[in-house]
Amino acid sequence: MVATLSVAVAITLIMGTVVSTYFAVRAYAAADRALAEKGRADKKADEALAEKGRADEKADEALVIAASERIATANERQAKRDAEEAREKATESLKQEQKARAEGELARKKEKAERQRADELATLYEEVITSWQKTTETSGAVSREYQIKAAFLYNFAKFVDWPDEAFPNEQASLDFGVLGADPFAASLDSLSGKIAKGRTLEIKRLKTAEEARMCHILFISASETNRLAQILETLKGSSVLTVGEAGRFTQLGGIIKFKTVENKVRLEINEDAASRSGLKIPSRLLNVAEITGPTPQGPSPTPPPPRP
Repeated sequence: MVATLSVAVAITLIMGTVVSTYFAVRAYAAADRALAEKGRADKKADEALAEKGRADEKADEALVIAASERIATANERQAKRDAEEAREKATESLKQEQKARAEGELARKKEKAERQRADELATLYEEVITSWQKTTETSGAVSREYQIKAAFLYNFAKFVDWPDEAFPNEQASLDFGVLGADPFAASLDSLSGKIAKGRTLEIKRLKTAEEARMCHILFISASETNRLAQILETLKGSSVLTVGEAGRFTQLGGIIKFKTVENKVRLEINEDAASRSGLKIPSRLLNVAEITGPTPQGPSPTPPPPRP
C-alpha cells in the first residue's frame, strides 16, 4: 500500500512537472511571439519614422522650390518693372528729342519767316517810296517820317479792296480824309487827281466824324486822341479804312496804326476790324505788319451816304 502511495505520489509529481513544463514552454513561446510582435511593431515604427523623414524631406524640397519660384516671380516682376521704366524713359527721351527737334524746326521757320518778312518789308518800302517819288512832289516842310506815312496812305489806296457798295457808282472818286491837325502839309494835295484802282483820288480835310463816313481812307490825327474812341464808334458800320498813330489805336477798333520802331515806320493792323468793315487787306501788307485785335463786334458795313 505504501508502495502504491509512493507510486501515486511520484506519478503526481511527474504529472505536476509535466504540466509545469508544458505551461512554461507555452509561456516561453508566448514570450517569443510577443518579442517577435514587438520587433515587427518596432520595425513598422522605424519604417513610419523613415517615411516621415522622407515626407519631411519632400516638404522641405517643396518649400525650397516654392521659395525659389516666389523669388523667380519677384525677380520677373522686378525685371518687368525695370523694363517698363526703361521703356518709359526711352519714350520720354524720344519725346524730348522730338520736342527739341520741333522747337528747333519752329525756330528755323520763325527765323526764315523773319528774314522773309524783313525782305518783304524792305521791298514794300522801296516800292512805296519809289511810287511816292514818281507820283508827288515832296515838300521840304514835311518830315521824312510823314513823307513815308503819306506814301503808305497812297499805296493803301492801291493795295486794299473796298466792297462795291462803298462807291455809289463806277465813276465815284476814292476819297482821302484827314481828321484833326494835318501833319502832311501839302504832301497829300499832290495826290489829288491821281488814279488808284481806276478811281480818281480826292483829298479832304474834315472836322467831324460824321463827315468822315463819306471817306474811303481816313487818317485820324494825334490831335484827336482824346476823342478817338468816340470817332471810331461813329465810324462803325462804314467801310472806312481808318489809319492813325495814337497809342491804343488798333485796340480801340482802328484798322491800321503807324508806329515808329528804331526810327522806322512800322504797321500794326487790326485784321478783325478790317474784315468787319468789309475791307480786304492783301497778304503783302499783313505779312509785314503786327496783327492785333479782335475788338468788340459792331454792325455790318453800310454804304456811305450819298455824295452831294
